[in-house]
Amino acid sequence: MTVDEFVKEHPDLVTTIRNWDLDASLTLCAGLMLCPKMHAYTYGLEILIHSICVHAVGSARPGTAEVAQILNNLFEFLVESDELPRDVFVVNVMTEAGNRRFLTGTWETPEFWVQHAIDSLSLAPRTERFDGLREQVHALLSFSEAAMERNGLQRYTGSLVQPQPRVELPNGDELDIAVQTVRLRTGRLTASLDAFTLSADEVRNIGNDSLGNSRLEHRPFVQVSSSFLVWTHSAGIGGSCARTSS
Repeated sequence: MTVDEFVKEHPDLVTTIRNWDLDASLTLCAGLMLCPKMHAYTYGLEILIHSICVHAVGSARPGTAEVAQILNNLFEFLVESDELPRDVFVVNVMTEAGNRRFLTGTWETPEFWVQHAIDSLSLAPRTERFDGLREQVHALLSFSEAAMERNGLQRYTGSLVQPQPRVELPNGDELDIAVQTVRLRTGRLTASLDAFTLSADEVRNIGNDSLGNSRLEHRPFVQVSSSFLVWTHSAGIGGSCARTSS
């Protein structure tokens, strides 16, 4: 299913998010994805984030209640989609620089594939191309590790894996930290993530991308302004690493 196909089946969603501010709505939804209570709604948040990228052109700043209502309305769709968590919330891989944690999203044993990618790159020739790939994967995993630490997300952290008819939101303090984590001021750190970053103009054109294999899932950081970018897809670190090194 593409983003456009989804929104065609849910016109009321587009009517709502068209009034939303891109930066504010992306930041909120991305922050929610970083909270264990929202693990069961990963696919719903992914869809919402993709739809926001294409259609949010307003100035309204949505609140958690508005996002929760959308997820409640998508309850049957999410259950029938079978795109539900298949693993714990946080897993771990080993690198030359130490252990690195990341979110599983809806992947099953993503750490196996990421570890395989890391090990393969470690054996690759010391050429400019492979050195560049190693630097990219290291930067992404190091960023993820710092994000897990900031949010107190330990290896094998559990989570809610089955959507409920009514969303139970994370507490305010937890969400505040998550929101601060996903919104980054442009600088030295973000320069190391350039390979995983899309511009706001580029994400306007992902409507024909397939959910599960979109450009946003390959490159989960969006430059929402000259000063800030948003880590839109915290549950996609494993996929980004595996695709980069493949």
